[in-house]
Amino acid sequence: SADGLRKHQKVYHLYGEARKSIESMTPFLQHIALELLKLSPSILQQTVVVMPSRRASVFLKHYMAQELEQPIWLPKLISIEDFIAEQSGLQLADNLSLQFKLYEVYRAYPNKEEVDTLDQFLKWSQTLLYDFNEIDRYMVDAKRLLSNLSGLKELEQWSLSEPDLTPFQEQYIRFFEHIYIWYEAFRNKLLEEGLAYQGMAYREAAEQIHMK
Repeated sequence: SADGLRKHQKVYHLYGEARKSIESMTPFLQHIALELLKLSPSILQQTVVVMPSRRASVFLKHYMAQELEQPIWLPKLISIEDFIAEQSGLQLADNLSLQFKLYEVYRAYPNKEEVDTLDQFLKWSQTLLYDFNEIDRYMVDAKRLLSNLSGLKELEQWSLSEPDLTPFQEQYIRFFEHIYIWYEAFRNKLLEEGLAYQGMAYREAAEQIHMK
């Protein structure tokens, strides 16, 4: 029908206008580059720009270079991850190094007589590292959280009909009782070596800022 055709034409027109608008938009990083270049060379040289990623820093440098007619000192561009590490005074360790260091802690504070081999340990250690990272990243009281978790797991295993726990249940509870021990020992080990995982660096940086 004529009404239907007009409706489709109107939709197509709106789509075309939106597409033109999007295509003409200045990329956000290019806009930032233009704003930075309005600063005097002396101020620009002292400026620090915290970027969401290292890749974003590359694009910002590209947009600034496009606008320059002569060499100048660029501002310091740093990713948020590197900025946090810098503020914490610690170096972010890679995941493999963290796994090996956590295994050393696990062997030093075993939760059972026969400790897991490295291969067995690696099957569950990544989950533990993730939990430690989230605890520190969100500034959670680790002792309270992990103590409550241990108590909850113990209640889950308890039964009125069978008051005595099986060896498997006792081992299960001991595992959760040891998590806070591993958490504290692991953090202390990393601090001694000037290392951190991401969440730990966030917590240390926040505490350093509060102290200032």
